[in-house]
Amino acid sequence: MATSYQQLADNIRKKQNQRKVELNQQNNNDQYQKPKVDGYGFERSQAFDFDLYNEIMSDYLVISTRRAIKWNKFWPPSSQHPPRRSQTLKRFIRKGVPDSMRKQVWMYACGADKLMNQNEGVFRDLLTKANNEDVITSVEKDIFRTYPDNIHFRHDSADGKCDQLYNVLIAYGHYNDGAGYCQGLNYITGMLLLIIKDEECVFWLLVALTQNILPDYYSKGLNDLIIDQAVFDKLLSERFNDLHTHLKSHGVDVALFTTKWFICLFADVLPSETVLRLWDAFFYEGSKIIFRAALTVIANLNDELMSKNDLGSILETFKLLAERPKFIKCHEFMTELFENTNPLSRTKIKELRHECATDSKP
Repeated sequence: MATSYQQLADNIRKKQNQRKVELNQQNNNDQYQKPKVDGYGFERSQAFDFDLYNEIMSDYLVISTRRAIKWNKFWPPSSQHPPRRSQTLKRFIRKGVPDSMRKQVWMYACGADKLMNQNEGVFRDLLTKANNEDVITSVEKDIFRTYPDNIHFRHDSADGKCDQLYNVLIAYGHYNDGAGYCQGLNYITGMLLLIIKDEECVFWLLVALTQNILPDYYSKGLNDLIIDQAVFDKLLSERFNDLHTHLKSHGVDVALFTTKWFICLFADVLPSETVLRLWDAFFYEGSKIIFRAALTVIANLNDELMSKNDLGSILETFKLLAERPKFIKCHEFMTELFENTNPLSRTKIKELRHECATDSKP
């Protein structure tokens, strides 16, 4: 098995080096420098260090290949039954789910597979009967606002991602009668489609997410989102008191930088692979992962934020996080997330939510 793993790792590095040579040749032949695109179709700024990115991802591919071999033993593709929820499964998920297995693992972890099996034909039926003009208008406005820096979501893209995004959001908007469609879901749905590539599965993942994990995040009043921002404000005060005081002194409320973090589950905020690693844990462990992720980002920005002395420069620090090497190194980020944010139990979060909900009542 060691020989097999080494061969896989060598092949990965060889292919990456070949691709790097091809990209360099292409860039050298272009009269004008074209935007560079990462493995998920996202264009990066001219300042983005692609050499460092390729080096980081090359090392990570070796790690993920090793994990894939272990996953295939733990949950064989031929298996008719998923493993039971356990500390072993939790440990496997925390160390990263292979791309090839994310569909089945995520669907199982959050209960989306059961929802889909219990509601056969519902997704297509919703599309056939879609007639809510408010939902249709809202979705149509957001389709081409979704990941404008991603080649798969351009209006002239030929791979059908915009059509799939439209179908999932239209179906969800009609399924969720109470709130309809909510902005922010387009970013989550778009990222899911890049990985899962099955619009019906993505639809049921979205339903499980909004019903089982974050039930009132995407309501018309964004009730639970507002409460969770208040919870995070308390966690920030407890764990980074000096920074919390510094931000408040410059008029920086947590809502100014956490709204997109929370409502998009860090999609379009952190690097793609880091977001996917977060979602691996999120679909299995639930919403506490959002707080762990936010605290880990803050821990990495703490010194820089403390050095800023005006609102503009503080908010600027939160931009382009996806291009920072410390966040691109997803394996290190996740290790830090689980090691440095303890203790943070569900009980603690539940207590804080109750406290914040009570405080928010008139």
